Amino acid sequence: MAQEFLRRARAEGLPTKVDSKGVIRIYEPATNTFGSYNADGTTRTFYKPYGGEPKKAQAYFDRQRGNSPNLLGGP
Repeated sequence: MAQEFLRRARAEGLPTKVDSKGVIRIYEPATNTFGSYNADGTTRTFYKPYGGEPKKAQAYFDRQRGNSPNLLGGP
């Protein structure tokens, strides 16, 4: 499930941040899903932050380290 989320993020250009250590953080507002991955693509964490409260979850993603939203590609 977490690896499929990463594949979809790359294909669809979901909101993405990459920090200085190469940690990839992805948030999908439509499903309120957050995933964090090591630089090699292995999963660090995968869950729905704040029990599904989208405004809090978006704020959580916005506070994460990293830059370059949608760096992973998309259509």
